Amino acid sequence: MKKLQLTKRDLAILKALWKWKMLTAAAIWKGFFSGQSPVTVYVRLWHLRDAGFIEWAPIDPSGSGFVWCLTAKGFGL
Repeated sequence: MKKLQLTKRDLAILKALWKWKMLTAAAIWKGFFSGQSPVTVYVRLWHLRDAGFIEWAPIDPSGSGFVWCLTAKGFGL
């Protein structure tokens, strides 16, 4: 697997997650991917997740909704 190169936008997303502790994909899309397809944010979030910087956590017992938050690796940047 190729090592992920963090962009300025990635670092801004990680900083926002550090500040707010958790964000929805919609909030990340509105804040950092405005004007782009919502699919674009999910692709990038999955890359950040696969690299170990973020993870998703369910926000209701049914598991139908979730938020993104930092992992220990993400906090360590």
